Amino acid sequence: MTLADSSRPDGIDSRALLFRLRKHWPLFVGSLVLAGLLACLHIEITAPVYVFRARMLLDDESTGSPKTEDPLQARKKSMELADDLRLITSAAVLRQTVSRLPYAVSYFTIPNSGLNQLCSSHLPSLQVCEQLAGTVPFRVQLSPAVPQLTGVRLFVAPAGPGRYRLRASAAKAYLSWISTGKPARKVLEAHVDTTVAAGDTLRTPLLRLVLTPVPGKKFGPNQTQYCFIINNLNDAVRKYAGSFTARPFGYRSPIVELYAKSSLPAQGIRFLDTLMAVYMAADLREKNIIGRKAVAFLDDKLTKLAATLRAARGVMNTGARSSGIQLLHRLEGAQAQAQARREYCQNMLQYLEDLEDRPGIDRLVSPRYLGIESPALDHRILKLRKLNARRLKLGVSARTINPGMAKTDQTIRATRQSLVRLLTRMNLAAETDLRDVNAQLARVRGQRSRRPENERPMASWLGLEDSNEQIYAFLEEKRNQAAIALATSTSDKHIVDQAHQLGDGPESPEMLLVALLALLAGLAAPIGLVLLLDGPTTLSSLKACPGSKPATGGPGRVPSAGLYP
Repeated sequence: MTLADSSRPDGIDSRALLFRLRKHWPLFVGSLVLAGLLACLHIEITAPVYVFRARMLLDDESTGSPKTEDPLQARKKSMELADDLRLITSAAVLRQTVSRLPYAVSYFTIPNSGLNQLCSSHLPSLQVCEQLAGTVPFRVQLSPAVPQLTGVRLFVAPAGPGRYRLRASAAKAYLSWISTGKPARKVLEAHVDTTVAAGDTLRTPLLRLVLTPVPGKKFGPNQTQYCFIINNLNDAVRKYAGSFTARPFGYRSPIVELYAKSSLPAQGIRFLDTLMAVYMAADLREKNIIGRKAVAFLDDKLTKLAATLRAARGVMNTGARSSGIQLLHRLEGAQAQAQARREYCQNMLQYLEDLEDRPGIDRLVSPRYLGIESPALDHRILKLRKLNARRLKLGVSARTINPGMAKTDQTIRATRQSLVRLLTRMNLAAETDLRDVNAQLARVRGQRSRRPENERPMASWLGLEDSNEQIYAFLEEKRNQAAIALATSTSDKHIVDQAHQLGDGPESPEMLLVALLALLAGLAAPIGLVLLLDGPTTLSSLKACPGSKPATGGPGRVPSAGLYP
């Protein structure tokens, strides 16, 4: 083996390959021209897609210093933010959002371009541009009382003064309910060709709608075609869901970034703004449930107590109160409060016992609305309500075997057991307080029983009236506090950045990337074609360098036996 042979790699000679490919330069020129034309065609027929972004704060209480925060609490907050992120992208929130948008009709224009003229009547047009409602010469109003022909292009053209011609053809189509998205029936060979006056209702077996002109918009003289497509709610939700994403702003950050893509800038911005408004309204609605129930409970108690006070004032005349009567009133007020605490604890324990493992907690009332000061109890009830609301939202789009659903159910059971233990302790404490107050009342009433007979009824009525007035004032104060809390309730979700377009132009098609791909394809295709057509002889001939010396003899020969002694 020669030193020259050992230094030369056993591969294809690139110079010889370039020499052979140079002979086929017309093939390369044609391939590059064809790739360039296809790239131009792709850019011309592809609708521009814009990207939009919005930012929203999911939880004001989720911020904190990573160095000082409890690791368990930090993990819990991270799980809650992950659940909120799944909820904002859930099918229920998207469905509510899309239902507030004008999703039912999509408008399009088909320009009279050379590309569209090349297409025959049996092929769809290559250039189709989606338009906003109000930018085309007509507007479509659908009747929600009947199913409509969905997913088919319906062409609209002028048919004389104040009249429109409506045409459509499809081998297979569906009649669907617009507001629910449920299909009514399948239609084979669906054809529509009719005229209708502006403002009149078009009634056909496939359509029921009204066409009205848009002021200031006219059909152009350049033979531009106009059409529209009827969409049902399910199709519209799938369309928006495919172009919508959400992700955290940063690690453990309570801010979430929402992204949407659309060929119409106004449509994408309106979708993100509406989605944030829907999510915040749903969160506020859940928070107001507790306040409304507390106000209703207190209103009922105040109504009954006011009737008792009116009856008492009708049969007696209030006079001067002695110190003994005032002591009796204070003890009776303490007795009423102890009874209220015991009744509240017993009712809540019975309600939780009846629920067993069911997730509903609709009748749990926060103790602060009833004058029971217990931050621990209030915290557990609020936590249980949040967990229940999260489970209900996850149940819309998640399956029962979802790990997130199982984890939430486990946390609900643990919180409910902790709440039962706390209510049990509070119930025992209330019974102890009630026994003490009853004993003091028995002593005071025993002393008052030794008074003359003519003073006893008056003292009893005065004591009852004072006690009821104190309870009424107490309940009225709590009712006002609950009403103020309800009126000033706000969501802990806030909009950080309104929806706006990212960049100065569309994200796709990207001309530089398309041109680069066209160049690579234009070069790779002829190279592969040349190697394929020349066969294996080309590759074998390229493996030997031109002018290389034979491997035997010659002055450069080094005997292999002389390398080692």
